[in-house]
Amino acid sequence: MKIERFGIRLERVTVDMLELLRNWRNEDFVRLKMIHQDFISKEEQARWFERINHEDAFYFVMYDQEIPVGMIHLNKIDRVKKEAEAGIYIGNSAYL
Repeated sequence: MKIERFGIRLERVTVDMLELLRNWRNEDFVRLKMIHQDFISKEEQARWFERINHEDAFYFVMYDQEIPVGMIHLNKIDRVKKEAEAGIYIGNSAYL
């Protein structure tokens, strides 16, 4: 799934993106702002992907043109209460 608007492209997270996301999450400028601040191993990243890779969770890598910039997500969607959990971070230090 891809969404393009306002000069930004969102691409749903795939297995091919996991190492990029893991590297971003392990950078101090990202990691130290997260609830879970431990370094993430490849195995932990794979387990995370298994947990979030379903139709009721929306995790996207954000792109500026062809440059990956960060990640944005919407999950824990409650359609009855019309609420969800959302998060965003910039992982590419050139965009800080």
